[in-house]
Amino acid sequence: MRAFSIVLVVALASSAPLSAQTQAQCDAAADSVVGKPLPNVKSLTWAYWGRLTRCGATGLNAIASHLATAVFAAESNDDRIGSFFSTVMGIRSGQMYAAYTTLAQNAAATKPIRVGAIEALGTIVTPGSGFNPKDFKHPFPLICGPGQGVIRALGDSTSLPANYRATAAATMESIEEDQSSPAQVRGAAHCFFIGIASRLPFNPAKLKLFYVCGNKFRIRNQNPVEATVYFTVGKDTATHHVLVGPLAENSPLTVSNDGKLRIFYNGQEVDSKANGNTPCP
Repeated sequence: MRAFSIVLVVALASSAPLSAQTQAQCDAAADSVVGKPLPNVKSLTWAYWGRLTRCGATGLNAIASHLATAVFAAESNDDRIGSFFSTVMGIRSGQMYAAYTTLAQNAAATKPIRVGAIEALGTIVTPGSGFNPKDFKHPFPLICGPGQGVIRALGDSTSLPANYRATAAATMESIEEDQSSPAQVRGAAHCFFIGIASRLPFNPAKLKLFYVCGNKFRIRNQNPVEATVYFTVGKDTATHHVLVGPLAENSPLTVSNDGKLRIFYNGQEVDSKANGNTPCP
């Protein structure tokens, strides 16, 4: 399956607002498309779904309802899916945030649907920028490139949940680590996680210490930025430090004796491991 690309046009501040729709027009548009397969013709996508983006609460309810249907989750045509997301994404509201989050985690949804939901969620969480996968190789290295988002007038950004960025980052991390998820989905989640997590405070809880053998340990830093980690060994009170790279799965550390190793960040102990005295092969 080829990866589809969603192209968004950033709205200029001087652009005229989209005209409002009557309630009858909004109801008719919703009745025509909600729960039904996406149209093959792009102009029809804009005619119906584009109209619903100008329908206030009626439009929000219709879009969110459609995202939750099995019909939409089963869509597989890249062009239809790309046209749909290009039309409706970028609406900042708690309702759309919840709908995209649920869809991104829906294991029954097709790969392009889940990738589209992840990218759409990105336009809500990091408006004006995005982090889209340029290829879908997994495991890594994975190339994540910049993207652009658009904020529409529809939707109340104040309705986004508390800590919505941290919650979205945790959701993406969970999807990425789910071995049962397709590579394309895990790749998109990885790029989104990198983009959003870099805007969050450094989380010392994501520093983990592992014993390997002999006097060898490894440190894993799951933050997207590097960290200077301080450590002590056994009863030796001397403090040493090591630079641990971002998202390092295996940052090696060899110490001089077989005492218990403790690691610190900003003066606080974050993890410790006893030396297992296991001979190295």
